[in-house]
Amino acid sequence: MNKNTSVTLKLAATSDFASFGNAVIAYVRKVDDNGKTIYAIYSANGEQLAIEQSETSALQAIQQMNLFPVVVQ
Repeated sequence: MNKNTSVTLKLAATSDFASFGNAVIAYVRKVDDNGKTIYAIYSANGEQLAIEQSETSALQAIQQMNLFPVVVQ
């Protein structure tokens, strides 16, 4: 085994890191809207993409956008 192995890491700029996952992941968060529960869909950077009436429809909408859904509680 070679103990002198080195690894070079490419450092990402803060803006690059912030947008990591935007084209891959979207998350669903339950939101109280004047006493009514709705499900907001956000991109990885926190930008709201859509609102749905149920968690199931929110997850389906994310899949239709070709994104990986994540539920945040």
